[in-house]
Amino acid sequence: MSELAQGLLTQALELPEADRRWLGQRLLDSEEVDEFPDAPHHDPEFMAELIRRSDEVHAHPERLIDSAVVFAEIELMLKERQERRSK
Repeated sequence: MSELAQGLLTQALELPEADRRWLGQRLLDSEEVDEFPDAPHHDPEFMAELIRRSDEVHAHPERLIDSAVVFAEIELMLKERQERRSK
């Protein structure tokens, strides 16, 4: 990293949080190149499904499953799969 960039970073970190957020957003907005033009977020059907699922989560938070439970279930499934393949 250049000395100029390091100096700017040092100065930026001294700014109040709101100013840092504003500056960060301006820097992100200045990036015009889309690094992932084929990413799913460019697909209208994908975005519609994402919005539908998000709306469903917000409408029914009681249906959410704790992440610890989900990860435990995944670990069990993977272990069982590995055991079946070992036979």
